[in-house]
Amino acid sequence: MTLSLWTEQARGSWPRGAGGFVFLAQAVDLIGHHLFGADWKVSDLDTKLMFPRQTPRPYVPRSIAGDDFTVPRQSRADFEAAALQEFIEHNAAAIEHNRVNGEAFERARTVKQAVVNQASVGRLPLLYRRETDGSLHATPDTIWTLSTAFDAFRACCVLNQTWMPDEDRTHPMYLFVQDADLRAIDWKAVVWRPEPAPLASLASLPATNRLQLSAPARPAVQWTEHEMTSAIKQWVQDNSSRDRDVAWRDHFKALVTEHGWTNQNFRDHWSTALGSAGQPGRPKPAQ
Repeated sequence: MTLSLWTEQARGSWPRGAGGFVFLAQAVDLIGHHLFGADWKVSDLDTKLMFPRQTPRPYVPRSIAGDDFTVPRQSRADFEAAALQEFIEHNAAAIEHNRVNGEAFERARTVKQAVVNQASVGRLPLLYRRETDGSLHATPDTIWTLSTAFDAFRACCVLNQTWMPDEDRTHPMYLFVQDADLRAIDWKAVVWRPEPAPLASLASLPATNRLQLSAPARPAVQWTEHEMTSAIKQWVQDNSSRDRDVAWRDHFKALVTEHGWTNQNFRDHWSTALGSAGQPGRPKPAQ
Protein backbone atom coordinates (compact mmCIF):
# COMPACT_ATOMS: atom_id res chain seq x y z
CA MET A 1 0.00 0.00 0.00
CA THR A 2 1.40 3.40 -0.98
CA LEU A 3 1.89 5.77 1.94
CA SER A 4 -0.10 8.96 1.56
CA LEU A 5 1.92 12.11 1.10
CA TRP A 6 -0.30 13.97 3.55
CA THR A 7 0.52 12.34 6.89
CA GLU A 8 2.84 13.23 9.75
CA GLN A 9 4.66 9.97 9.07
CA ALA A 10 5.26 10.89 5.43
CA ARG A 11 6.35 14.44 6.24
CA GLY A 12 9.80 13.19 7.24
CA SER A 13 10.37 11.73 3.76
CA TRP A 14 9.40 14.83 1.78
CA PRO A 15 12.17 15.97 -0.58
CA ARG A 16 14.29 18.71 0.92
CA GLY A 17 14.38 22.07 -0.81
CA ALA A 18 17.59 23.95 -1.51
CA GLY A 19 18.77 27.19 -3.05
CA GLY A 20 15.64 29.11 -2.09
CA PHE A 21 13.18 26.48 -3.38
CA VAL A 22 10.55 24.64 -1.33
CA PHE A 23 8.87 21.29 -2.03
CA LEU A 24 5.24 21.91 -3.00
CA ALA A 25 3.85 19.78 -0.14
CA GLN A 26 5.84 21.79 2.39
CA ALA A 27 4.60 25.02 0.82
CA VAL A 28 0.99 23.82 1.05
CA ASP A 29 1.51 22.86 4.69
CA LEU A 30 2.98 26.28 5.50
CA ILE A 31 0.01 28.02 3.83
CA GLY A 32 -2.42 25.86 5.80
CA HIS A 33 -0.78 26.77 9.11
CA HIS A 34 -0.73 30.44 8.09
CA LEU A 35 -4.44 30.46 7.26
CA PHE A 36 -5.86 28.21 9.97
CA GLY A 37 -3.30 28.15 12.78
CA ALA A 38 -3.64 25.31 15.27
CA ASP A 39 -6.75 23.95 13.50
CA TRP A 40 -4.67 22.96 10.46
CA LYS A 41 -3.35 19.42 10.15
CA VAL A 42 -1.41 18.08 7.18
CA SER A 43 -3.86 15.15 7.14
CA ASP A 44 -6.63 17.60 6.17
CA LEU A 45 -5.34 17.19 2.60
CA ASP A 46 -6.41 13.53 2.66
CA THR A 47 -9.95 14.24 3.87
CA LYS A 48 -12.78 13.05 1.62
CA LEU A 49 -16.51 13.54 1.86
CA MET A 50 -19.17 10.93 1.15
CA PHE A 51 -21.68 11.63 -1.62
CA PRO A 52 -25.29 11.19 -0.44
CA ARG A 53 -27.38 9.21 -2.89
CA GLN A 54 -30.26 10.96 -4.60
CA THR A 55 -32.46 7.88 -4.97
CA PRO A 56 -32.36 4.19 -3.98
CA ARG A 57 -30.84 1.73 -6.43
CA PRO A 58 -33.39 1.10 -9.18
CA TYR A 59 -34.89 -2.29 -9.84
CA VAL A 60 -33.71 -3.59 -13.22
CA PRO A 61 -35.81 -6.25 -15.01
CA ARG A 62 -33.93 -9.40 -15.92
CA SER A 63 -34.48 -8.79 -19.61
CA ILE A 64 -32.35 -5.66 -19.26
CA ALA A 65 -29.90 -6.81 -16.60
CA GLY A 66 -29.00 -9.99 -18.49
CA ASP A 67 -29.35 -12.20 -15.41
CA ASP A 68 -29.02 -15.95 -15.44
CA PHE A 69 -32.69 -16.98 -15.37
CA THR A 70 -31.82 -20.27 -13.65
CA VAL A 71 -30.71 -18.44 -10.49
CA PRO A 72 -33.45 -17.46 -8.00
CA ARG A 73 -33.88 -13.74 -7.60
CA GLN A 74 -35.55 -11.43 -5.09
CA SER A 75 -39.02 -10.25 -5.88
CA ARG A 76 -39.29 -6.65 -6.94
CA ALA A 77 -40.96 -5.72 -3.64
CA ASP A 78 -38.16 -7.34 -1.60
CA PHE A 79 -35.48 -5.73 -3.77
CA GLU A 80 -37.00 -2.26 -3.45
CA ALA A 81 -37.43 -2.64 0.32
CA ALA A 82 -33.77 -3.66 0.68
CA ALA A 83 -32.64 -0.86 -1.65
CA LEU A 84 -34.59 1.71 0.37
CA GLN A 85 -33.04 0.51 3.63
CA GLU A 86 -29.58 0.60 2.03
CA PHE A 87 -30.31 4.14 0.75
CA ILE A 88 -31.34 5.34 4.22
CA GLU A 89 -28.31 3.77 5.92
CA HIS A 90 -25.88 5.12 3.32
CA ASN A 91 -27.20 8.66 3.58
CA ALA A 92 -27.22 8.56 7.38
CA ALA A 93 -23.59 7.42 7.30
CA ALA A 94 -22.75 10.15 4.75
CA ILE A 95 -24.33 12.86 6.90
CA GLU A 96 -22.39 11.75 9.98
CA HIS A 97 -19.12 11.32 8.06
CA ASN A 98 -19.44 14.76 6.49
CA ARG A 99 -20.36 16.32 9.84
CA VAL A 100 -17.17 14.96 11.40
CA ASN A 101 -14.90 15.67 8.42
CA GLY A 102 -16.50 18.71 6.83
CA GLU A 103 -14.33 21.37 8.45
CA ALA A 104 -11.09 19.54 7.59
CA PHE A 105 -12.29 19.09 4.00
CA GLU A 106 -13.07 22.80 3.66
CA ARG A 107 -9.70 23.79 5.10
CA ALA A 108 -7.95 21.54 2.59
CA ARG A 109 -10.15 22.72 -0.26
CA THR A 110 -9.46 26.37 0.58
CA VAL A 111 -5.69 25.85 0.61
CA LYS A 112 -5.63 23.73 -2.56
CA GLN A 113 -7.79 26.18 -4.47
CA ALA A 114 -5.66 29.13 -3.34
CA VAL A 115 -2.48 27.39 -4.51
CA VAL A 116 -4.02 26.38 -7.82
CA ASN A 117 -5.35 29.89 -8.44
CA GLN A 118 -2.02 31.57 -7.70
CA ALA A 119 -0.02 29.04 -9.70
CA SER A 120 -2.33 29.21 -12.69
CA VAL A 121 -1.95 32.99 -13.03
CA GLY A 122 1.83 32.87 -12.74
CA ARG A 123 2.21 34.23 -9.22
CA LEU A 124 3.46 30.91 -7.88
CA PRO A 125 5.42 29.27 -10.72
CA LEU A 126 5.97 25.53 -10.36
CA LEU A 127 9.22 23.87 -11.27
CA TYR A 128 10.00 20.18 -11.47
CA ARG A 129 13.30 18.78 -10.26
CA ARG A 130 15.23 16.45 -12.54
CA GLU A 131 16.36 13.60 -10.31
CA THR A 132 19.45 12.80 -12.35
CA ASP A 133 21.20 16.11 -11.69
CA GLY A 134 18.90 18.02 -9.29
CA SER A 135 18.30 20.83 -11.78
CA LEU A 136 14.96 22.67 -11.73
CA HIS A 137 12.86 23.23 -14.85
CA ALA A 138 9.75 25.31 -15.51
CA THR A 139 6.29 23.82 -16.00
CA PRO A 140 3.84 25.37 -18.50
CA ASP A 141 1.16 27.82 -17.34
CA THR A 142 -1.47 25.31 -18.49
CA ILE A 143 -0.45 22.62 -15.98
CA TRP A 144 -3.47 23.37 -13.79
CA THR A 145 -5.93 23.06 -16.68
CA LEU A 146 -4.80 19.57 -17.65
CA SER A 147 -6.97 16.58 -16.72
CA THR A 148 -4.19 15.22 -14.50
CA ALA A 149 -3.56 18.49 -12.70
CA PHE A 150 -5.10 17.66 -9.34
CA ASP A 151 -3.65 14.17 -9.31
CA ALA A 152 -0.26 15.82 -9.84
CA PHE A 153 -1.06 18.20 -7.00
CA ARG A 154 -2.01 15.38 -4.64
CA ALA A 155 1.35 13.68 -5.22
CA CYS A 156 3.25 16.96 -5.72
CA CYS A 157 4.99 15.50 -8.73
CA VAL A 158 4.50 15.15 -12.48
CA LEU A 159 4.95 12.07 -14.60
CA ASN A 160 5.00 11.49 -18.35
CA GLN A 161 3.54 14.84 -19.37
CA THR A 162 3.57 15.67 -23.09
CA TRP A 163 5.32 18.99 -22.46
CA MET A 164 8.28 17.29 -20.74
CA PRO A 165 11.43 16.31 -22.63
CA ASP A 166 11.55 12.60 -23.44
CA GLU A 167 14.37 11.97 -20.95
CA ASP A 168 12.22 13.37 -18.09
CA ARG A 169 9.04 11.45 -18.82
CA THR A 170 9.99 8.04 -17.43
CA HIS A 171 10.14 8.91 -13.71
CA PRO A 172 8.03 11.05 -11.35
CA MET A 173 9.51 14.53 -10.96
CA TYR A 174 8.86 16.40 -7.71
CA LEU A 175 7.38 19.90 -7.87
CA PHE A 176 8.91 22.93 -6.13
CA VAL A 177 8.11 26.60 -5.71
CA GLN A 178 10.43 29.50 -4.99
CA ASP A 179 10.41 30.56 -1.36
CA ALA A 180 10.41 34.25 -2.35
CA ASP A 181 7.26 33.74 -4.49
CA LEU A 182 5.57 31.83 -1.68
CA ARG A 183 6.20 34.61 0.84
CA ALA A 184 5.33 37.45 -1.55
CA ILE A 185 1.66 36.39 -1.67
CA ASP A 186 -0.76 37.62 0.99
CA TRP A 187 -2.53 34.28 1.36
CA LYS A 188 -5.19 35.61 3.70
CA ALA A 189 -6.16 38.15 1.05
CA VAL A 190 -6.51 35.66 -1.82
CA VAL A 191 -8.94 33.25 -0.13
CA TRP A 192 -12.62 33.95 0.41
CA ARG A 193 -13.78 34.14 4.02
CA PRO A 194 -17.31 35.07 5.22
CA GLU A 195 -17.41 38.14 7.41
CA PRO A 196 -18.86 37.42 10.88
CA ALA A 197 -22.31 38.91 11.36
CA PRO A 198 -22.57 41.81 13.84
CA LEU A 199 -24.05 40.19 16.95
CA ALA A 200 -25.95 43.30 18.07
CA SER A 201 -28.11 43.21 14.94
CA LEU A 202 -29.02 39.53 15.08
CA ALA A 203 -31.41 39.67 18.01
CA SER A 204 -33.86 41.91 16.17
CA LEU A 205 -33.94 39.86 12.98
CA PRO A 206 -36.45 37.09 12.12
CA ALA A 207 -35.01 33.58 12.42
CA THR A 208 -34.81 33.10 8.63
CA ASN A 209 -32.84 36.31 8.19
CA ARG A 210 -30.54 35.42 11.07
CA LEU A 211 -29.50 32.26 9.30
CA GLN A 212 -28.93 34.14 6.05
CA LEU A 213 -26.83 36.82 7.74
CA SER A 214 -24.77 34.56 9.98
CA ALA A 215 -23.98 32.12 7.18
CA PRO A 216 -23.84 34.07 3.90
CA ALA A 217 -23.87 32.12 0.68
CA ARG A 218 -20.33 31.25 -0.30
CA PRO A 219 -19.36 32.12 -3.87
CA ALA A 220 -19.21 28.98 -5.95
CA VAL A 221 -15.77 27.35 -6.00
CA GLN A 222 -15.04 25.79 -9.34
CA TRP A 223 -14.71 22.04 -9.25
CA THR A 224 -11.32 20.70 -10.16
CA GLU A 225 -10.94 18.12 -12.93
CA HIS A 226 -10.34 15.47 -10.26
CA GLU A 227 -13.43 16.40 -8.25
CA MET A 228 -15.65 16.38 -11.34
CA THR A 229 -14.56 12.90 -12.47
CA SER A 230 -14.72 11.57 -8.88
CA ALA A 231 -18.31 12.83 -8.52
CA ILE A 232 -19.29 11.12 -11.78
CA LYS A 233 -17.68 7.80 -10.78
CA GLN A 234 -19.41 7.95 -7.39
CA TRP A 235 -22.82 8.58 -9.01
CA VAL A 236 -22.37 5.66 -11.42
CA GLN A 237 -21.39 3.37 -8.55
CA ASP A 238 -24.23 4.49 -6.27
CA ASN A 239 -26.92 4.29 -8.94
CA SER A 240 -25.70 1.25 -10.91
CA SER A 241 -26.34 3.26 -14.05
CA ARG A 242 -24.26 4.71 -16.88
CA ASP A 243 -27.12 6.79 -18.31
CA ARG A 244 -25.57 10.21 -18.76
CA ASP A 245 -28.86 11.98 -19.48
CA VAL A 246 -30.42 10.67 -16.27
CA ALA A 247 -27.31 11.64 -14.30
CA TRP A 248 -27.45 15.17 -15.73
CA ARG A 249 -31.18 15.63 -15.18
CA ASP A 250 -31.45 14.11 -11.70
CA HIS A 251 -28.16 15.08 -10.09
CA PHE A 252 -25.51 17.04 -11.96
CA LYS A 253 -27.40 19.88 -13.66
CA ALA A 254 -27.63 22.02 -10.54
CA LEU A 255 -24.26 20.93 -9.15
CA VAL A 256 -22.35 21.68 -12.35
CA THR A 257 -23.81 25.18 -12.51
CA GLU A 258 -23.12 25.78 -8.81
CA HIS A 259 -19.48 24.75 -9.18
CA GLY A 260 -18.76 26.91 -12.22
CA TRP A 261 -18.78 24.31 -15.02
CA THR A 262 -20.96 23.83 -18.11
CA ASN A 263 -22.90 21.02 -19.71
CA GLN A 264 -20.08 20.57 -22.22
CA ASN A 265 -17.57 20.19 -19.36
CA PHE A 266 -19.84 17.59 -17.80
CA ARG A 267 -20.11 15.59 -21.03
CA ASP A 268 -16.34 15.66 -21.54
CA HIS A 269 -15.64 14.56 -17.96
CA TRP A 270 -18.30 11.85 -18.17
CA SER A 271 -16.36 10.32 -21.07
CA THR A 272 -13.07 10.68 -19.21
CA ALA A 273 -14.44 9.20 -15.97
CA LEU A 274 -15.94 6.14 -17.68
CA GLY A 275 -13.10 5.57 -20.12
CA SER A 276 -15.17 6.26 -23.22
CA ALA A 277 -13.48 9.42 -24.50
CA GLY A 278 -13.20 9.34 -28.26
CA GLN A 279 -15.06 6.07 -28.65
CA PRO A 280 -17.88 5.75 -31.19
CA GLY A 281 -21.48 5.45 -30.13
CA ARG A 282 -21.37 7.96 -27.30
CA PRO A 283 -24.79 8.90 -25.86
CA LYS A 284 -26.50 11.91 -27.31
CA PRO A 285 -25.65 15.21 -25.56
CA ALA A 286 -27.51 15.84 -22.32
CA GLN A 287 -29.96 18.71 -22.56
